[in-house]
Amino acid sequence: MLYGVSVKQIKMEHSKNIRVDDDLNAYKGFFDYEWSTVIEEAARGTCLSPLVFDLAVSWKGISDARRLPWLMMEAIKAALEGFVNLTPPIPGQALGQLIDKIDHGLEKHNLSLSGKDRKTLVQEIRAVEAEIRRAASSHRVSFSTQDLWSHFLQSQGIALSLLMSEVNAYSGLYFGYESYLINSAKTVKRLPRLRARGLPDQLVALGGKTLADACWNDRAIEIARLVRHAITHNGRKITNDLQKYRADLVLESDEIVVMAQHTTELYNLLKHRVLLFTSEIVKRPEAR
Repeated sequence: MLYGVSVKQIKMEHSKNIRVDDDLNAYKGFFDYEWSTVIEEAARGTCLSPLVFDLAVSWKGISDARRLPWLMMEAIKAALEGFVNLTPPIPGQALGQLIDKIDHGLEKHNLSLSGKDRKTLVQEIRAVEAEIRRAASSHRVSFSTQDLWSHFLQSQGIALSLLMSEVNAYSGLYFGYESYLINSAKTVKRLPRLRARGLPDQLVALGGKTLADACWNDRAIEIARLVRHAITHNGRKITNDLQKYRADLVLESDEIVVMAQHTTELYNLLKHRVLLFTSEIVKRPEAR
């Protein structure tokens, strides 16, 4: 897992904290379109092509879902600035109403002006109104998305939804990776079924020990697999298998904390291993 991220702790009931990334930019989408193009070209014309497409669509969906908080802040900023900067200033609105009164409403108050006087008065007020508009347009109001984000993070509900959305994104990314490896091995080797525990041997058979080590036995891959297992099967609590990697995790009362940058880091790890795996497997005659 990743240290050094900007973290905000939100105090919850029962003395439990929620840790979320304080930096709004951490929630930008992470999907790599260039990677998608490269791997699609590598798999084109092989039995892996539909599997690559499904994986890319799944990962893009996860990225887009994780991007929603960032999009929300950008949308709120645009709406606020649009309202403040495009809506006539309140003094200008008041002058506009005054002009309407002079044009159409003086008679109700037993007041009358000659046409020339009325026209002159309206022109003067319009000049003042125009000056107010010019002053407002030259001093446009701008809002900070980071300030807006800090305000929203005060809500326990938003903090909790951020935490769990990252947990789901992390799990989904790894699940997609493992499923891709299993389905690729099944497809190339024409296997009726294959479970995760049998995958390492199939990876060795397909691409040799070096490929198997990179895609399955690698330390970072193993941590991701064990974290996903803890999330799915142990309520996010650290498992015995994960104890040896405890120093690599962010924990809150023995619960694994997943933040936005952890998810991005995992995607960047997995996309390279998928490309490595695919580039090797498509060389086999069985893949054609």
